[in-house]
Amino acid sequence: LHIEDNSDIQHVVGTLLENHASLSVANNLFQAKELLETHEFDLIILDLVLPDGNGIDILPLLASYRAPVLVFSDMELNEA
Repeated sequence: LHIEDNSDIQHVVGTLLENHASLSVANNLFQAKELLETHEFDLIILDLVLPDGNGIDILPLLASYRAPVLVFSDMELNEA
């Protein structure tokens, strides 16, 4: 699952992974939550700046799915 609102980045990541994985894209946190309710994912690629909130806000929910999360952002993160 790629949670990203930038269509250019969606395209680049999709192109890089097209021969290696099936990719679902959510443009915002709401769409991500809908997809998580109906699908299982092996990896979640997460942007932090989304139109309906901060990607960090969905991390507690993602932890319950036990899929690795790759934070894909140019923002600097602290250890918390």
